Amino acid sequence: ACAETRRLINVPDAYEDKRFNRVRSSAWDDKTKYRTKSILAMPIISSKDSLLGVIQMINKSGGTAFKAKDEEHIAMVSQLIALAMENNNLFQKTQCIGTYIRHLPLNEALLNMNTHAEEIVGVQIACIYLNDERTNELYTYHRLRKTRVDIKPSSYKNSILEEALSLKEPLIVNNVSQYTHYNPAVDTLNGIAAQQVMFVPLFQDGKNGIDDRVFIGLLQLVNRKGTTHDFDYDDSLVAIIANQVSGILMSIIERQVRVLASC
Repeated sequence: ACAETRRLINVPDAYEDKRFNRVRSSAWDDKTKYRTKSILAMPIISSKDSLLGVIQMINKSGGTAFKAKDEEHIAMVSQLIALAMENNNLFQKTQCIGTYIRHLPLNEALLNMNTHAEEIVGVQIACIYLNDERTNELYTYHRLRKTRVDIKPSSYKNSILEEALSLKEPLIVNNVSQYTHYNPAVDTLNGIAAQQVMFVPLFQDGKNGIDDRVFIGLLQLVNRKGTTHDFDYDDSLVAIIANQVSGILMSIIERQVRVLASC
């Protein structure tokens, strides 16, 4: 019933509820010397409103019925389970996509990862900037022509991009119109006016892990799509994408180094 209605069900006494399967359950209760009494069930719903499962609690301690506080707790647990399940499914999906992207040329890989980030995080547009080790300047690739586009420091002066590059930490601006350093020339992507932006630094871990990690680029996300909530520093989807992008980029770069070394 909980799965069918997708609603919380609180039953004080199961044997008094017509939805309870008395034949099967009474036989089990007789066998185990256990009496099913109070039941609290909550559907596990995904962010896309699909049913993932049901969480059920049986017999509150003390023999009493489940209270309103128990309903609040099981609702919270249900949300956490849904998040964990979705993140696990997302991780599996990103791993499969990542395996495919790793074998693409750098320009195609970058553009594919932009699209992947847009779909997974749910934003209007995304862009990955790479740091050129020789010039210490950023570059990316044109979406249609797939040609390299160098970003000169003078072009992003007094921008959110410049601040993110300086901080090398995640930076969120959920209302760009009220932000001092907003520069539409670079903080806006592909002609889409930015209301919200998030920049996430990309790193390559060194031999000692994060202690000697190297900055390799920035991921820019513009405007949450189909939602009313803002960008969040604790967004697990962004963290998953940023980690995957860093790993894929390093795999591609290492492959290019091996090819050059063999020439």
